[in-house]
Amino acid sequence: RGRASAPGQLTVLEMVETLGLGSASPGMPVFGMLQPGAFGCRVAGAVTAGLAAAGRGGVCAPIPVRGCSAEELLASLPSGALAKWVVEDEVGDSGAAEQARRLYVHFTGDAAPAP
Repeated sequence: RGRASAPGQLTVLEMVETLGLGSASPGMPVFGMLQPGAFGCRVAGAVTAGLAAAGRGGVCAPIPVRGCSAEELLASLPSGALAKWVVEDEVGDSGAAEQARRLYVHFTGDAAPAP
């Protein structure tokens, strides 16, 4: 419990508790946050929480891009795997809340929820 199965992968605990995947269902939109590392779990979790609070289905998933370009990674995914996606730089804790608000607006087109 709590261990990644391979370097850079999220643990099951992170997927369920931080990303909200415990309430995911087939057909739920997945919004991809592509980034150079695997450090977006907190931001992705905040976006997913914002989606849930607004009554929207969906989950924001951090997707590390290593060893290929974002375009190559996207081309390797099945068609329609991501409802929307964005390439993000990693931010420190001080910028995480603002990044989460910006991503929520990008994915939904709605005004960002209050912090």
